[in-house]
Amino acid sequence: MQAQLKVPAVAAALFFSLPVLAVGTGDSTGSFTIVRAQIEQSLPDKVLESEFGDLSAEAQWQTVYAKARAGFGNSGAYAAVPQPGYEAFAETWWADGFTITGGVGQGELHLAIRVSGTSEGKGVAHYGLFSSLQPFDQGALRSWLDCCMPEAPQSSTVVVPITEDAFPSAGATVLQAEISFTYDKPIYLASYFGVESFDVGVADFYGSAHFGLTAPAGASIAAASGTAYLSAAAVPEPAAAALWLLGLAGLAGLRGIRRGPHAVASRQPACQACACRPARALR
Repeated sequence: MQAQLKVPAVAAALFFSLPVLAVGTGDSTGSFTIVRAQIEQSLPDKVLESEFGDLSAEAQWQTVYAKARAGFGNSGAYAAVPQPGYEAFAETWWADGFTITGGVGQGELHLAIRVSGTSEGKGVAHYGLFSSLQPFDQGALRSWLDCCMPEAPQSSTVVVPITEDAFPSAGATVLQAEISFTYDKPIYLASYFGVESFDVGVADFYGSAHFGLTAPAGASIAAASGTAYLSAAAVPEPAAAALWLLGLAGLAGLRGIRRGPHAVASRQPACQACACRPARALR
């Protein structure tokens, strides 16, 4: 089933979709992309192949394969394990700062994330979105991949909690959220998207996930990365079963979170760097 979202008809609407329009390697503005592909042996736990990158990464061990790509507002991941005893991960981050002008006081951003792909066997996809009043640190988010999932990074606020097995085996899911901002003051978002496959399974979400946001009528959105994000025309309404609504009253806390049955706790302690990687909490 292909479920999509109709973007509200308000001014300053942005929707991010293929192709990737811009990428970054990280700077003081908190704008960057990170990708990782990794193959592991299950017992004993051992990393066999691993590759980090800014734009794309691939890892392969015999017939086990993983690849990931990332751009601002647009990520994709694929992992395939055709034989037991192995695990494959493909993970992405993008982070950017947004300043909204054209008003006074506070306003509310409307966010939408469309995740689509297919999975078989023990292949799953995960998505999470986080916000902060300070720029996200590239090194910290890279370390987070090894130690901290599904905890929120850098004492940030969870906008969309990282979920387990929340996406259908075929089709699309649209996640929605609202987040408060102060005009003329930057707000920073970090988007995580990843897939994993273990024992025998495939997760093909290489054409996903797409992120969009709208500001109040009359307002303008400027991204710190300078990315020229695509605006969206009307998109068909998603099926009710594929639409989750998440609300955020402000950066200080969550308001009225409504979660799917597999959602992780909406607020997690800050991630701290660690020397080794424990078993993944979402398995």
